[in-house]
Amino acid sequence: MKQGLFEYVNLKKLDLKTKDGQPYTRYVVVSDVKGETYKVYKKLKKLGFEFNRYEKYWFVYPQKLTREMLDGLKQINDELKAEGGQTENIEDFITQLDALKAEVQDSTMPPQVKVSLDALIDQFIEDIANAADARAADAQIQQYIDFQQKFHGYSFSNTLLIYIQDPNATRVAGRKKWEKQFNRKVVDEKKAIWIWCGNHIYVNDKSGKESSYTLDQQKADDAYVKAVKAGSEPYDQTKMDAIENRRKVVKIKFEPCVVYDVANTTGDPLPEEPQWKGVSDDRADSIALFNIAKKAIEEDGIKITQNSAFHGEGGYSAGGHINISQGSVGTVAASTTFHEWAHELLHQKAGKFHEKFSEYMESLVKKGLLSPAAIRAIKEIQVETVSAVMCRYYGLPTPYHPTYIALWEKQGGVKSKDLIKENIVTIRDVSNYMIAKIDAHREEFDKARTQMQQQSQPEA
Repeated sequence: MKQGLFEYVNLKKLDLKTKDGQPYTRYVVVSDVKGETYKVYKKLKKLGFEFNRYEKYWFVYPQKLTREMLDGLKQINDELKAEGGQTENIEDFITQLDALKAEVQDSTMPPQVKVSLDALIDQFIEDIANAADARAADAQIQQYIDFQQKFHGYSFSNTLLIYIQDPNATRVAGRKKWEKQFNRKVVDEKKAIWIWCGNHIYVNDKSGKESSYTLDQQKADDAYVKAVKAGSEPYDQTKMDAIENRRKVVKIKFEPCVVYDVANTTGDPLPEEPQWKGVSDDRADSIALFNIAKKAIEEDGIKITQNSAFHGEGGYSAGGHINISQGSVGTVAASTTFHEWAHELLHQKAGKFHEKFSEYMESLVKKGLLSPAAIRAIKEIQVETVSAVMCRYYGLPTPYHPTYIALWEKQGGVKSKDLIKENIVTIRDVSNYMIAKIDAHREEFDKARTQMQQQSQPEA
């Protein structure tokens, strides 16, 4: 079969051998655009192609290849061409699944666990590959993506391992963590979920050898730094240098470990998750403010889009590009836009106020009180404060900002009140800059505000 005969799906000659060395040939359906063969599953089956469940491809033996099959492939390509291409993520997704299988087999997991996980991954791949059509295949992946939102802080491998072992899982932790942190006990240890756990490896400054940065040592270091910041411990340069050296992580070594879903535990009720995200609404002034902010951002030469979230985030700043997650409207869209815009202005290198932020960071470095977690917290508290100022200035509700700030304060070990006081000039300058840019389109906002007020007035 001539290579390149078709534009989207094609037949590739595959020369194989039987177990006893006898040669034979298959024509395999291949795709120039990833995922095409999965979309046309039904059509390939109807034309008479067979599916190899082990190698995951469609094929036909030379003696069974007919003119109807060739004509059918041409028709498929014509239809795909008219549609402008097809799904490109399924094949990549399955490639990642195959890589996960290899990771499991090369690990130190017990042999019986390897066998079980290998079978579960194979079944998941087969469910996708054997989906009746593209929508069904996408649905298989979408089901996993929906599940992934509950574990957005986990790696692809860990999220998938949790999913295939317990698709109903909502929150997992090790047995000791359930007991010590939540006062809950595991009910059935046979329902263990195997994942990868990371251990920090660092180079000892004296011996030059790699050593394990144990969890106990990490906690002790964190406690000392917090105590110094609180003034309850004297600052010791030698101790700080040792901590800084330990925190110079060379790599993270991943090893198999066991976790359990919360449904498999009993004990004290879990604390409710703080509500730190705003709720989309249909306020006319919020919608107008969001649209105006988009114009102002674009005037600054920053691209702004509304694409789907990657991991459940409300938006992100990527240096010259802001994305507000699809589905966000009204107040939450406006407040998130202010948040990400502030990131662009303060924390991206091309930002108008980036130099001021860098100077502030240098002052903290000199005090020896800067950690990666603290940097993230400082950034988030800065921009969320700007967002709160902007929302309050334009009369939008701001009930979620304090919770967001408190969560970052806890993570970074910083005092938000002190931090905001130290940054009051920066926060004011960034907010004033935004206000000036938005007020250039003030008539649009005032018109929406007046319309909203009129609609809220009771009829006489």
